Amino acid sequence: MEIQKDLNHLKDSNLGSLKSKLTSDKLVDVIAVLEKFRPRRHGKRELYIEKVFSEIGQASNSSGAILEHLVFKRNTPPDFEVKIEEMHSAWIEISYYIFSLNPILSPNFASELLEICISKPTKTVFCVSHSDVVSILMSNHSKSIDYKKCADALTKYDDSRSLYAIKAIRFCENWESISETVFDSLLSSKFSPKRAYAIWLLQKRSNAKELKFFSSKKSIPLPGDALDTQDCNLILKAICN
Repeated sequence: MEIQKDLNHLKDSNLGSLKSKLTSDKLVDVIAVLEKFRPRRHGKRELYIEKVFSEIGQASNSSGAILEHLVFKRNTPPDFEVKIEEMHSAWIEISYYIFSLNPILSPNFASELLEICISKPTKTVFCVSHSDVVSILMSNHSKSIDYKKCADALTKYDDSRSLYAIKAIRFCENWESISETVFDSLLSSKFSPKRAYAIWLLQKRSNAKELKFFSSKKSIPLPGDALDTQDCNLILKAICN
């Protein structure tokens, strides 16, 4: 099952078209537009997506709170021992659209979901794609995130919990308060997913001066070309080598 490959097929043009049809930002109305105008898939994937909307339909007939609870529940990462099924993948895809369309959610929806994501491990094959979807939710609710808890997860864990934390930290306004914790993740094993995602985040949020400062503080020697450049990619490559 190639969840990430499937997500990569989703086009921003689809989102633009869906957004143009929205007349309300209530969750039930956003999902109704999504169900009616979403891009159709082929084969078994479409069948699983139809099952997702069947679940949603049953919840929608009850109340908005029950519908929101369903979306929350289906975005709670499965326990590590649980086999990742096609329904997980289908829910990831539909949640991508739901969170991108940014419906009104309970004030603590995003922070409580993230706290679960950074508290218990799940399989990497699920996390890699799902953390991208959760990061969309976090970008829309960045002020509700407890970045201290994200930093703690990043320090303590070298599994899915750290990846969710990194994706959320991307939206931290006070970058200087957390950047050293992200940098320290570079010192993880070269085969660690956390290390790869830390490089990705530092490429997006850090700068040459900061990277050189932390390198000096951690007694990581840099070659002359890395010391002379303002290219973060070159500096990160030198640090990781």
